[in-house]
Amino acid sequence: MGKEIKVILLLTLIVMFSVSCSKDTNSGAPKRILLIVLDGARYDYCTPETMPNLFSFMKEDIAFSNAYSPSSWTLPSHASLFTGLYPQQHGVVRLPYQPTQNVYIATKRRFKEKINTNNISIPPEAITLSDILRSAGYQTIGVFGNPCYGYPIFNLCKGFDIWVNVVENKLEKSSAKHRGFYSFDYKVDGKFYTVIPNASEVAAEAAVLLQAVDQERPIFLFINFEDPIATPFYFPPHKRKMVLRHYKRHLKESMTRIDDVLPPILSCFRDGLIIVTSDHGQGDGTKFKAVKHGTSLHPFQTKIPLFIHNFKTKNLGANKPFDLTRIMDIILEATGLEYPDKEVFFRPDFQAAFSHLDSNPFGHIGEMASYSIYTGKNLLILTSTSKGFTRKFYSEQWNELKMSDLPQIKKNLYEMILPFTKLERSFPKTEKHQKLDEKNIEMLKSLGYIE
Repeated sequence: MGKEIKVILLLTLIVMFSVSCSKDTNSGAPKRILLIVLDGARYDYCTPETMPNLFSFMKEDIAFSNAYSPSSWTLPSHASLFTGLYPQQHGVVRLPYQPTQNVYIATKRRFKEKINTNNISIPPEAITLSDILRSAGYQTIGVFGNPCYGYPIFNLCKGFDIWVNVVENKLEKSSAKHRGFYSFDYKVDGKFYTVIPNASEVAAEAAVLLQAVDQERPIFLFINFEDPIATPFYFPPHKRKMVLRHYKRHLKESMTRIDDVLPPILSCFRDGLIIVTSDHGQGDGTKFKAVKHGTSLHPFQTKIPLFIHNFKTKNLGANKPFDLTRIMDIILEATGLEYPDKEVFFRPDFQAAFSHLDSNPFGHIGEMASYSIYTGKNLLILTSTSKGFTRKFYSEQWNELKMSDLPQIKKNLYEMILPFTKLERSFPKTEKHQKLDEKNIEMLKSLGYIE
């Protein structure tokens, strides 16, 4: 079936669903909440030219100019998005495998050999956004396009009634065996295929699930689109070097692929709360190599797009620094729901965004780690060493700075970031213990994760 026909069928399916969507009738909590992550989307590649549908839809809403991810790679940023905690607090900071290993086999081996998974998985003690929404009566649905982190071992699925790891569905349908972290490739009748799902496939999964749920009950839908970070891997291996040489163009095209399938989804949630963002940026061949991420806290890897539809508050400004941990705050405020123990949150009085990168995969958490603070105008990155911190200072306002003020600005930033460097793993104090339901237990047993 041709790609154009697939897209037409997809859009028809979603439009059919969107027509049946009932509008929110009360002015209180939104009946529908949509949270979209554009995996690896840099802030400067999300523009009216690359995503005209998104910008048109959000023209009356908040488009942030100083939003940042809590880390510069997928797993810790998603864990922060779902828990409202920074990476040092939730502890999900490490890769569970070497980049040359098969993702599925390596993660399954960790369970079988009882290798510590504390630093790669959202722990049971954590309370997630989907936990809270599900307890409040929302049907919680997750559609995960990233081919690496949708597996139960990472527990991003915690609190979701329905969680679809799209790459697993593709593998089951194709009977293919993926051969490694960056090699989700196979051939059928001499033709190249990849099991990394593209935007239309992810949107199609979401449409099917949305049609199956109870339209009278509140809905929370989370979607992860993988296209920006997976751009080279949609091409046969022999063409990937060419793609990397022209990466800026291909990266823009990946954003447009997502934009093409967004209108019906956004329309269906028009009367609810919609948040569209990214989990990190990436290199585009200038300062960092194409696709490069998780190696720095430079804004190319941490500054992200962020749009919020149908939410207004005096404390939220489009130009103010903002990071993904505060998505939890926004959704709780919009729904009127409470977090059991807000004292666990790190929320300074001043306006700033923070990021963390644990850069030592073999030592203790915090060794050689990097910490950053963004104030909108200035950025300070600290890297821990055996002798203390090394410091890197950047400013977007060099022309406005008086050099005589520079030492004091750096000192102020350093004092502001120090409490952030001292954060440790912490979870809410609550008497409620989260338990896996029978469906998730059976899934873990079938995968060999538990007995």
